Amino acid sequence: FLVWDTILVVYLDYVKTIYLIRHSAPFIEIENYDNNDEILWSEFNRNMILSPKGEENARKLCEVDELKNIQALYASNSPRAIQTAKYLAERNGLKIKLDSRIDEREFGVKYFKEIPADFTQTSFVNKDFKMEAGESLNEVDKRFQSFINDFIKTNVDNIAVVIHGIILLSYLQSVSDCFSYDGKIFKIKENNKNQRVFERIMIMEYELIGIGRVKMTVGIRRRTREKIQYCITAISTE
Repeated sequence: FLVWDTILVVYLDYVKTIYLIRHSAPFIEIENYDNNDEILWSEFNRNMILSPKGEENARKLCEVDELKNIQALYASNSPRAIQTAKYLAERNGLKIKLDSRIDEREFGVKYFKEIPADFTQTSFVNKDFKMEAGESLNEVDKRFQSFINDFIKTNVDNIAVVIHGIILLSYLQSVSDCFSYDGKIFKIKENNKNQRVFERIMIMEYELIGIGRVKMTVGIRRRTREKIQYCITAISTE
């Protein structure tokens, strides 16, 4: 795994690469939505377009070298995911592909007020938890893993996928014990077992335009001496 800013890079057997990108920040300053009791969740969710800062950050994705030569681009069907992906689509001369398996979690509520205050935290503690008409995170993980599995079978080597934060964090938690999220705090745990394949670990730092200063962990494999870039350990955007 590689994590930087809102981008997660997943290397599959060192052959295929998936860039998982959380959509940019939405604009939610709408006066009509000040009273949560009267807000239809479907309307609120549909109208969460990107904020000016979100648009700026979405454009900056085009400055990331690794995203300049992607072969396919996917996004969830939400406006903010498509709006985030549009700059990469134009930069790479690609059409955005929609796939229901990467859409936002179905909350199963009609009104915004019906979402419990501890909904996210409870969902991560018990991944079978769901509202009556909604999805559990286990169900979300299952459809997302189906999407990943189908990509592995293709002849395409690298893709970018613009998705939602909850799906991204739930996927991390389901496939790796290095990541944990309790609904409030996201943690990256040290994984010494994974490091045993390396004879030496190096910490490298470099400046990534539009992102900030990145501290990167690189391991040198035993016997082959191959250098593997496997984890971003810190990011400073100040």
